[in-house]
Amino acid sequence: MKRLVAPLAILLMLGLMFGCGKKKTESELLSEISQLVEKEEFSQAVKVLEEFVSRFPESPKVAEMMNKLATLYASSEKNFTRAIDTYRDIIKKYPDSRYVAQAQFMIGYIYANELKDYDMAEVEYKKFLEKYPQHELASSVKWELEHLGQDINEIDLFMRSDDNSKDTPRGSAKK
Repeated sequence: MKRLVAPLAILLMLGLMFGCGKKKTESELLSEISQLVEKEEFSQAVKVLEEFVSRFPESPKVAEMMNKLATLYASSEKNFTRAIDTYRDIIKKYPDSRYVAQAQFMIGYIYANELKDYDMAEVEYKKFLEKYPQHELASSVKWELEHLGQDINEIDLFMRSDDNSKDTPRGSAKK
């Protein structure tokens, strides 16, 4: 009996070790990502998204998941370099994806509004207009280019036009 206990114990431990390490399926990861984002557990969502992207590069959902990942890098992690790199990967690896134009826009947007690198923002926005002149974001890109580097309070659109407070930004209290 003692001879059977040791081998059974070893088999049981090996089964537990390898059984617990079972990798989740594509649909299980997608479900987990949705739940984590819904619960606003963004750091954990980033980890699961990274796993999804590395394990399922041929999935029809990968460009969408990379877009979510880039968005989370920028918004919750404030890791703008990784966000830009991820958006560039979408453009390079999935050029037929519906997320490509948005990725190109976001690269310019991050350079302009987060990194304040207006030269790079201009380059990236001009790339957008060359590739997607009819895209719904084209007017936003043109606006961004016209106002690169300007303080929001300096832009006429945001100035009050009533009575004599033309120099007062909208929403500011009159004195």
